[in-house]
Amino acid sequence: MDSVDKLQEENRKLNSRITDLEAEISSLKKLNDWYIEQFKLRQKEKFGRSSEKDNDDQLSFFDIFNETETLKEPIVVEPKEDEILVSSYKKKKKRGVNFSDLPVETVEYKLEDEEKVCDNCASPLTEMKKEVRKELVIIPAQVKVLEHVTHVYSCRACDKEGISGFIKSADSPKALIPKSMVSPSLLSHLQCEKYVMATP
Repeated sequence: MDSVDKLQEENRKLNSRITDLEAEISSLKKLNDWYIEQFKLRQKEKFGRSSEKDNDDQLSFFDIFNETETLKEPIVVEPKEDEILVSSYKKKKKRGVNFSDLPVETVEYKLEDEEKVCDNCASPLTEMKKEVRKELVIIPAQVKVLEHVTHVYSCRACDKEGISGFIKSADSPKALIPKSMVSPSLLSHLQCEKYVMATP
């Protein structure tokens, strides 16, 4: 009997030890799970998204650069494009400065009677056209238009004979600047105003 009781006592001790070990294992397992969870949280805080930005109402770092696309409301129906009719128009011609209010002085350049002779056949010349060139003349406190009219002559006799037409013009002063109305007096006035009087 003593041996049986002794075995039973040892069996109870072993069962009690097993129970204690199982409880200790369970406790250690829970502690291990807690440490693992803490480790994951630390990793998430360090490398993952910040908990402050988990709110759906907040913008992420990348949403800042695309805020318009993120916040805009979706368009359910595409708006209908309105047709814009542009009325046709004619391009206006550019007009020069109007000098019609200025007084006009006309200077005509004609050939003398003895010069109105064809150099080819010595026949009299007939006036063919007039070449008109205008320029602005500056007189202190006075501005006027000086109109140069150059008379151009041709030989009708040469034309009738089929000879190359002879044309002769009266001598006239050339323009200071071709195809412009700048006269020597106007140019000198502008230079004086700009470089002497320092007028802008």
